[in-house]
Amino acid sequence: MTDISYHIAAIALLFVVYLCYYLNKKTPFFHNKSFFIFIVSITLSSVFGLLSDSADHIVNINLIGYMLKWFYHIFHAMCAPTALLYAISLRKEWKNFGRLEKIGLFAPLAAVEALILTNPVTDFIFTYQNMCYHREKGMFFIYLVAAYYLFYIIIYTIVSRRDFSTGVMISICTLVSVISGAVLIQMIFPTQRVENFGMSICALTILLTIQNPASVVDISTGLYNRNTLIAMTKYNFEKRKKFYMLTIVIDDYERYSKSLGRKFTSNVIKEIAKELFSMGAEKIYYLGGGITCVEFPSFSEINVKVSKICERFDLPWHFNNNSTIISVRICVAVCPDDADSSSKLLDIATWFESNKNSGKVLYFSEVDNSCLTRASDVKAAVKFAVVNESFKINYYPVYSFGSDKISYAEAQMYIPDSSLGAISFEEFFPVAEKSGDIAVIGERTFEEVCRFISSGGLESNGFDHIEIPVSVIQCMQDNMAEKYIAMMEKYNVAPQNICFRISESITAELSLLIDNYMNNLSQKGLSFCFDNYGIGKSDISFIYNLPFSYVKIAGSVISAALSNGKAATMLESTLALMNELGIKTIAGGVDSENSFRMLCDMKCDFAEGAFFSPALDASELSAFSNNFKSPLKKEADSIAQN
Repeated sequence: MTDISYHIAAIALLFVVYLCYYLNKKTPFFHNKSFFIFIVSITLSSVFGLLSDSADHIVNINLIGYMLKWFYHIFHAMCAPTALLYAISLRKEWKNFGRLEKIGLFAPLAAVEALILTNPVTDFIFTYQNMCYHREKGMFFIYLVAAYYLFYIIIYTIVSRRDFSTGVMISICTLVSVISGAVLIQMIFPTQRVENFGMSICALTILLTIQNPASVVDISTGLYNRNTLIAMTKYNFEKRKKFYMLTIVIDDYERYSKSLGRKFTSNVIKEIAKELFSMGAEKIYYLGGGITCVEFPSFSEINVKVSKICERFDLPWHFNNNSTIISVRICVAVCPDDADSSSKLLDIATWFESNKNSGKVLYFSEVDNSCLTRASDVKAAVKFAVVNESFKINYYPVYSFGSDKISYAEAQMYIPDSSLGAISFEEFFPVAEKSGDIAVIGERTFEEVCRFISSGGLESNGFDHIEIPVSVIQCMQDNMAEKYIAMMEKYNVAPQNICFRISESITAELSLLIDNYMNNLSQKGLSFCFDNYGIGKSDISFIYNLPFSYVKIAGSVISAALSNGKAATMLESTLALMNELGIKTIAGGVDSENSFRMLCDMKCDFAEGAFFSPALDASELSAFSNNFKSPLKKEADSIAQN
């Protein structure tokens, strides 16, 4: 007697697969479509298998029993080919399938389906008489073709193993093993209908691994992720296929996330993807942080497409009761001309995201590629410097308007590179933050400054303290405060001799994370400076909610105040406000006597820039500070002489 429990179990598992597939709201990529075809084939095979095996005992009509067996074989024969289709789709879109691949995929299936469809005439596959089902000699051919497809999957996976992640390899190996085992069991024990059950287990496994958004797509948006971009575009580069890749960067993405919520921004990106698909986008990859890469096939109307995208972003985006205008920048890269590899594409995306002054639309072919080469070289130089501890420190003297002398110095690390020259902190800092090396760099900078102070660096120069840059990411490191306190005790450095300068790129979320860190160190006597005030996206509330003793105003704000009356008024108001809050002000980028005098009249506390001195090493700093003659003193001497 045929056991139908395996059919029931298979249908139950497939119901779970369908439910999860629906709830995930899959984007219309080919590998999602092929997975859907695969589970539909298994489902129809299981349903007709259940009905046909039940008909042997319930419906005593020979024709109905025959037709149910016939439909069962039609859909059952499609399961292995659709499994192969899914395996190939993980690496290629349908249009990229070669002619031989299509023949290898469909020719055996067409032959099998032809044999099944003609079975009512030939009885080559099975016979069904007097409500009894019998396999015939043609059944061997069906199993042979199924073995061909499973073997094809194995060979394809081995050949393409470098393009597949470990999770993909495990899932495909599981699929082949389970299906092969189920086929053998059903061949030996025909009454145990385990084939569909085995395939339903494979479908569930694939759903939880390969089809899981974490492995192929970004969880929040359902779009392809960074790893998939590498795997998908690799095929195009191997074939030298021409295509366009648009990198779309959402400006102020963190601000949107803070004010409207992550759910809103995720849904906006989904809506953006829908619009892009409607404009002819072939594949869309989301790299996180508001960076989306959009692949268009090669066509002559790329300028028209870019214009349409820009026009769409001039209109508001809506979600529930919220709506907003999304400001974006677009970089157009022609592949393989502008980028000849997947890694080069990602380098372009990273470079463009950092290049915030690029304008709304940038064609990468018009850009001097040396900038991208340098960005890659800087990344390598940072790694080399971290391993070999080849960083150096410069000091920038800071003038005090109140005491009319050099009051302290800002420590700034740089990388001396034989081929790139001196790589400034401003240039390598973003690279080190993204790579995570900034924590190591920060610790080494701090220890070097502690050595400088311990060796008499403050007393010999008449300084109050040394200011050290610190990343917000550093502040989030476990036990960082304890490490720094221990290092200060090791070198006998007093807390008031150190001031941490924190980047202006603080978000509301980060301010909550570093609040305790800053307060703990502040209570121990260390001070903090808010860097580059006036050019970033941070909220002014961070100034009075976090324990900042100093605020450094960006050099661009100082420059603007020299030529713009409104900017000058805002600068003067800012200086007055900080004075009311009891926060000392530092003017950065002071490079002329005019800016010096303006700040003097506005009662700024400190100033730093080329007007006073360039960057100096420790030995040069001592000579400079001891021989420094203030601009006010020079002016007084000049008046006296006249």
